[in-house]
Amino acid sequence: MFKLVCICMLACMIPLCAPGKSVGEALEKMSPAHPRLFTGNGGLERLKANAATPDGRALAGRVLHDAEVLLDVSPMTRRMSGKRLLMTCRRILFRVNTLGVAWLLTGEKRFAERGIREMEAAAKFKDWNPSHFLDVGELTLALAIGYDWFYSRMSEEQRKMIREAIVEKGLKPSLADGQWWISASNNWAQVCHAGMTAGALAVREEEPELAEQVITRAVANLPKCMKASYDPFGAYPEGPMYWTYGTEFNAALLALLESAAGDDFGLAGQPGFDRTLEYIVAMTAPSGLPFSYADTNMAPIDYGFGQAWLIDRFDRKDCFTRNSRASFDRLAALRRADPFRNDDRLLPLALFYLAGGYPEQGAADQPLSYFSGPVSIPVSVHRSGADSRAVYLGMKAGFPAGPHGHMDGGSFVIEADGVRWAEDLGMEDYGRMEKCPVKLWDTRQGADRWRKIFRLGYKSHNILLIDGEEQRVHGKSRITEFRGAGEGQTTVIDLTPLYAGQLKRGTRTGQLLPDRRIVIADELAGVAPGAVVRWQMCTGAGVDGISGQALALKRGKESMTLSAEAPSPVVWRVTEAKELMEPHDSPNPDTRMVWFETAAPADGRVAIRVVFTPGSGR
Repeated sequence: MFKLVCICMLACMIPLCAPGKSVGEALEKMSPAHPRLFTGNGGLERLKANAATPDGRALAGRVLHDAEVLLDVSPMTRRMSGKRLLMTCRRILFRVNTLGVAWLLTGEKRFAERGIREMEAAAKFKDWNPSHFLDVGELTLALAIGYDWFYSRMSEEQRKMIREAIVEKGLKPSLADGQWWISASNNWAQVCHAGMTAGALAVREEEPELAEQVITRAVANLPKCMKASYDPFGAYPEGPMYWTYGTEFNAALLALLESAAGDDFGLAGQPGFDRTLEYIVAMTAPSGLPFSYADTNMAPIDYGFGQAWLIDRFDRKDCFTRNSRASFDRLAALRRADPFRNDDRLLPLALFYLAGGYPEQGAADQPLSYFSGPVSIPVSVHRSGADSRAVYLGMKAGFPAGPHGHMDGGSFVIEADGVRWAEDLGMEDYGRMEKCPVKLWDTRQGADRWRKIFRLGYKSHNILLIDGEEQRVHGKSRITEFRGAGEGQTTVIDLTPLYAGQLKRGTRTGQLLPDRRIVIADELAGVAPGAVVRWQMCTGAGVDGISGQALALKRGKESMTLSAEAPSPVVWRVTEAKELMEPHDSPNPDTRMVWFETAAPADGRVAIRVVFTPGSGR
């Protein structure tokens, strides 16, 4: 009775996002035949057609190589890392996807048999670590895909074993009390609902009520998460790296529904989802590195399944850029001897959605400016051109206690001439921090996260400090003005809430000038007379000299000059990152903070202006 009540209650929510048929009706019409996950509704035919195109042959070559290597590797064992089983689960997902696509492309039973061995080993795990449900989500997705694709090669005993593992270790634990991710508005909802939906679709014939309950729950809850993640212009509040994670699984969920049930129940039409590729294009700087705010690694954002699905679903080949082409070609050409990787675990699925192939050189044009709109974590981008030496300014507002947040309200990154001059060091290693005597997940004012973890706190970011105090963790800064290309590229951020109690009003303005210079201008009012305002910036460039109010940076053959004006004479200082770090911090080699301080005058008004002139702009 409880299950039926849940189904009815959730079904009542479906019309909010899907005025068409219900989940139950769609499942009743679903083909009982396997395979159907990604392969249904013409998916298998698309896979084989895509694999015959130049881009498809290249990617299929990579997948078949990886599958060959995996044939001689033992299945994964249940190995925890701290409180997580996640790395093990991700590697199993990589293996099953790789071996599965190789099986679908070639029909060679050795790939299927090796994949079945991997699944049998995972099915025997005592549990899939439900206390950290991301682990369950990814492993359920792996076994659901394998169960569906290898169905014809499995004995009845193997099918029963794997099906029971999906139900008992995947789907049923998701019904337990305290599953906060069900209605969450972050990547947990996307990942876990995708895994549960895959499991439900795979075993629907044997568990019809459970399957309908799980899928109805996903369809009812995803609109909230997608609104928080993409509305209105596709910007992702957790930053570019978590965009990759959450969006890949969001896309997988929709692809699963469309392929197996023939309907995405209106989810693809959620506001901003059709534009989220524009966000990730904007977050990729000319060098190929990301605008690395929040928990984003300082590594290129690679092409992946999420991008493939979005390009295909929304006909957005204009978002397959020069950097996308370079990433695709590199990944397709990769021939690893080591199969113990998990970062490309969904990449084989991209072969289902190659959109017939991509522009040979990548899209020639891309927007020169981007604004996220008035979201919880607003960002903007300005660039001088689409080439690799373009000048790039990324600015971020929001609040430190936001999702995967850092103390970086008002921060910026700058590139010019192929070099990143103003840096954001990105994420810290969670596993490393959880082994240290710091409270990583405490986001309260004055917490260890802000004071004892260099990459996350106030010591490493390109922000202002007043009398050495950290920003207010719940102070929400906003982008109050944005002018794009052709309008005098400008972003204005209201900093006031970040410094509540320290000033009455504060703004930071970033401008990209037509002559390739960048200006960062701060206007503060109501600062206590004599209070010390510090302007600081993180850089990996070397200091080439200080002359008066000018600081010269050098990286290789390229140069950048920073000229500063403040109420009192500017004296530039340089502090190596290692002097600011704790023993538990991850290394930040060749990194330093450049900074200066000025005292607030009697009227409490502080105006600071720093002009960045790249070598190519002189």
